[in-house]
Formats: sequence, structure tokens, C-alpha cells
Amino acid sequence: MTRYSAQARALAAMGIPFRRRPDGTLAVLREEILTGQRVNDVLSLRLASIREDGIHFRQQKTDAKLVVAWTPELRDTVDRAKKLIRGVSGFTLLQGRRGKPADYRSIVVSWRSACKAAGVADAQLRDIRAMAATATRAQGGNATALLGHKSKAMTDRYLRDKAVPVVSGPSFVVPMKRKDSAQ
Repeated sequence: MTRYSAQARALAAMGIPFRRRPDGTLAVLREEILTGQRVNDVLSLRLASIREDGIHFRQQKTDAKLVVAWTPELRDTVDRAKKLIRGVSGFTLLQGRRGKPADYRSIVVSWRSACKAAGVADAQLRDIRAMAATATRAQGGNATALLGHKSKAMTDRYLRDKAVPVVSGPSFVVPMKRKDSAQ
């Protein structure tokens, strides 16, 4: 079994994207897969970064800036996450108790539980980013830009489908001129 299919089974066990339950962990994982960003960047996403043209990210690890444009799935996920804000409103979209950013450890625990429920032993939370990049490339998108990488070589390390490209070689057949029988 490939890691990609293992991830898909773990996500399916959590209800991503099949179940529609209001759960902070689901919102984090859905945002991670729909934006291709690192878990910590999703957890620290500020409400002010959600704008008309999409979600503005400044990656913590690389300081790369990018905007992930809206898709219907991403808009739905953000709208659901906003409904999860209870009581004290903080600055981040995904909140834990008392308006503070959601806790990374609780997300990891939920992920491991989903993997166990799906019978998946080798999927890791950080692999969702690779899954997003692989799906983006398969759909004709720019996975390098989505991940905020400066080089395609770095992105290639993330991609999970190692498909062999189909290429065409040159043709050396010279078309023959046709003699016109009317002349």
C-alpha cells in the first residue's frame, strides 16, 4: 500500500471529506490538505489573513508569503471553522480553549486515533502536505508555489506519485512533396 492511499484511508476514518461534523481537528486537517501548508501555519492562521482573494499565509519555517485562492471546499471549511469559535474570540481562526490557538498535540492525538481506526500504521500528520502537493500537481496546478518552495527540486521530494513521464522523441521523417498530376 502506498503512503498516499494510507493517508486517504486515515482521512476517511476521520470523516475528511465524507462526514460533516463540527470538529476542530477536522477543520485543521481539511485546511492543511486544501492549502498545502504546514500544520503550525494552519494552527496560527489569523482571522485577518482571511481575505476576499483567499487565505494569506506567511510560513513560519521559511518566511515565504503566498495566497491560497478560494475554492468551494476551502470556503466551506473556513466557514465551518468560524462557527467553532466559542465564547472568547481570539485572533486565530482555529482556537482551543479561552480563544488561544488550537494545540498541536491534540491534533496529533486525533490524527493517530484516525489512523488506528483506519488500520493505517505508517501515515504521519506531516504527510498531508505531501498529499496536497501531489493532488495539486495531478490536477495541473503549481505544487511548488502552493508549498512556498523556491525550487522544483525541493517540491519533487514531497511528491508521492512517482509516475514515469511519457515523452515523445523527435521525428526525422521528411514529408515528401506531392507532385500535382494536373500540371
